[in-house]
Amino acid sequence: MVFLISALYGGMTFDQTECTKCHMVRWVHIETGYYIFNLFFVYCYYNNIKRHNRENLKFMIFNCMLNVVHSGWLIYGNVIYFKYHDDCNKEWVPEED
Repeated sequence: MVFLISALYGGMTFDQTECTKCHMVRWVHIETGYYIFNLFFVYCYYNNIKRHNRENLKFMIFNCMLNVVHSGWLIYGNVIYFKYHDDCNKEWVPEED
């Protein structure tokens, strides 16, 4: 799902329909990168558990730190979206004479 959203937002930059005040495309691309990194991390974590037959404290702490950073990134995305929501709607809707 996030790849579809990233493709849609990424395609918006080529036809210049992105709001000039809110740069959501960069946010979506970093969010997509996070999900790719997280999938790689989970794969490594799973292989580590299979190899050692136990949890690794370093992996658990790093995973908790990733979750905290990701939560902050999601909050930031909501802030930049709702902060410029009205301005972007006015920019996209043509004014009537």
